[in-house]
Amino acid sequence: MSRPFRPWLFQIHLNNCRSFYRRRRWELLLRMPLQKAEAKLTGKAADPDSEEKIRAQIDRLSWQQRAAFLLHEVEGYPPEECAESMKCSVATFRVHLFRAKQTLQKRLR
Repeated sequence: MSRPFRPWLFQIHLNNCRSFYRRRRWELLLRMPLQKAEAKLTGKAADPDSEEKIRAQIDRLSWQQRAAFLLHEVEGYPPEECAESMKCSVATFRVHLFRAKQTLQKRLR
């Protein structure tokens, strides 16, 4: 029985992202998605000077929370695809995403 191609490809992408993260940390992360994510979290316009602070706070999240936040809020993948890539249920993914947002909101205010 063959499995769908797209989730397999997302898993490869997720594994590559994890490897890249371990090697390069936040060196090449795009600025615009982070600024949009900050605006969603804090409810105010993004401050270009706070990019390092955001990166540091995202870096402090658990890998599940970090993956959930980056895949959904920064990369824009739907919850179902994110959950499949993370090998968890959609409900578990939503818990990781909620906790990531909650933690980041507390730390960024």
